[in-house]
Amino acid sequence: EAAVFVLVLGVATQFFSLKMSRLMILMGPSCSALAGAALGFAFDIGVAPIWRTIEGPLQIESENAHIRLYNSVPLRFVRLAVAAIMCWRGFPFAKDFYETSFNTVRWSLSHPQIMTKNKKGEIVDDIREAYWWLRDNTPEDARVLAWWDYGYQIAGIANRTTLADGNTWHMEHIGLIGMALSAPLPEGHRIARHLADYVLLWKEDVGKSTHMAKIANSAFPGHCEDIKCDQYGVF
Repeated sequence: EAAVFVLVLGVATQFFSLKMSRLMILMGPSCSALAGAALGFAFDIGVAPIWRTIEGPLQIESENAHIRLYNSVPLRFVRLAVAAIMCWRGFPFAKDFYETSFNTVRWSLSHPQIMTKNKKGEIVDDIREAYWWLRDNTPEDARVLAWWDYGYQIAGIANRTTLADGNTWHMEHIGLIGMALSAPLPEGHRIARHLADYVLLWKEDVGKSTHMAKIANSAFPGHCEDIKCDQYGVF
């Protein structure tokens, strides 16, 4: 039952992670469990022959010819050789995976602050400067249209009214903003000009455009050509 549960959990979390990149974190437990099971199986293949040699044959080996053959001395050496080859061939891939993952987390995911450092160690302050520009160059009652990810920062740093933030639950409202940001320019402008005075866009919004279009299409069917909204995104 435990094995079936882990497999079902892996399929379910993969399904939802494909819907939104930030949901990929849901795959953490299932990937860890599945990877642990695979490593445990490989470890058993490589180490079990040593323990069988030390402890001697099991009682079940005398009752089952297949297990007795599997733990025979020639096959023990074969399993040890296979395990050694797997470790030797797999180590470079494991090292590359670790270094790539470490660098990804180090440079891309470990900066919750809006001021970050690039790989050269230089301060990247574009986000704060953009918010301060809004604060210093727009009327105090100005309304800013942006994707909900930036709502709290617009309100807290730029001190301006935002149309959506992390606590906006109205699906049609989020869908309308998504339509304004993902529709063709004339249509998007007609929507935005009735909602806000300014529109804030980041380069990352191009990668989020598929998600924006999907939410817009769920609230206003027909926005996308199909349910996946594949015509949006980075190509």
